[in-house]
Amino acid sequence: MNIISTAKSDKSMFEHLPSMEFLSSFIDEEIYVIKEKPPIIIQPQKPIIMGEPVPVYGSFVIDFMGDNLKKVVVLVDYENERYIPANDKALLLKILEAVRLDLPDIALVNLHKQSDITLENLTQELKPVKIVGFGMNSLFTSGFPSEKIQRINETQIIYFPYSLTAVSDNIEFKKVIWRNLKILFPL
Repeated sequence: MNIISTAKSDKSMFEHLPSMEFLSSFIDEEIYVIKEKPPIIIQPQKPIIMGEPVPVYGSFVIDFMGDNLKKVVVLVDYENERYIPANDKALLLKILEAVRLDLPDIALVNLHKQSDITLENLTQELKPVKIVGFGMNSLFTSGFPSEKIQRINETQIIYFPYSLTAVSDNIEFKKVIWRNLKILFPL
């Protein structure tokens, strides 16, 4: 009988096996000893669910809809929605289209669901060039005049104290918004 080993002559490898001479008394064929590799242990990771904010170490996480391609942040305040109700989303898409933007161009943030957001961490994380706010919320209730474009550093900011729901039924609100958006987004 021939004993063929694929491993280097390492006697410690054979210590746990019965003697080769003993095995040869039962087996007439060639015996191959193959050194096994240690098992690979894969640690399970927490799954990432699409649409959920992904925490980044050392930074503030902001949940938003859109891709923020043009660095335009739209702030809304809806108590019972993650982002925006369907009828107000339709109005917002019309407004965006009028200033040559689309949903992927913006970051739509519902401040009601993220009340700990400050203007500072909003600008640090999303790096907006323009911020448009609709509805009264704590981010703009002090120090910001409504319906007037403000500049803080490189960011132009305007907020309207009425929600998109209120805008949909009010011609005067629509006129004020359009007048300001034409200035904010020159066509």
